[in-house]
Amino acid sequence: MFRELPEPRELMVSRTFWLLCGVGAQLLCALGAFWHAWQHGAPLGTWLVALAACGACQAVAVAAVLWPGAEAGSREITQGHESVTVAVLCLMWIVGVFPAGAVLMWTGHDSDGNEVQAVFLGGTAFMVTSIAGLIIATAVADRVRPSGAADDAPGVSGLPDIGDGGGD
Repeated sequence: MFRELPEPRELMVSRTFWLLCGVGAQLLCALGAFWHAWQHGAPLGTWLVALAACGACQAVAVAAVLWPGAEAGSREITQGHESVTVAVLCLMWIVGVFPAGAVLMWTGHDSDGNEVQAVFLGGTAFMVTSIAGLIIATAVADRVRPSGAADDAPGVSGLPDIGDGGGD
């Protein structure tokens, strides 16, 4: 009835664990950049630090997809990376950035003020580094996949195998 939970040691070596850690840390970096910019403003240095921190965290998630080994570049891990990253990215913009920006503008905050800049700093840093990570992971996954991988078989791409109708 109940599925046995894996040991923590097995979970930590899992590519999925590192993928989730990378995207989660990236989200925390974006929120930290938001918090800092809210209080101190968002000069160019703050933008660059936010992009570097979010990029480093996204690199952990991309490394989980591309790191050499038997599962390197597998479609399951690549699609998991895409799903998690896009879901968090959409959630952040739909539930966080757009409503917060609109509320700040409607309540009379200056568009050049710290508050509005902070909202868009966190969202933009997360968005730019997420898109870069998605492009890199998708583009390189086929190259790092071992040649005898199970998901290299024809028809695994999600499209049905269609014969040419020539018989035999």
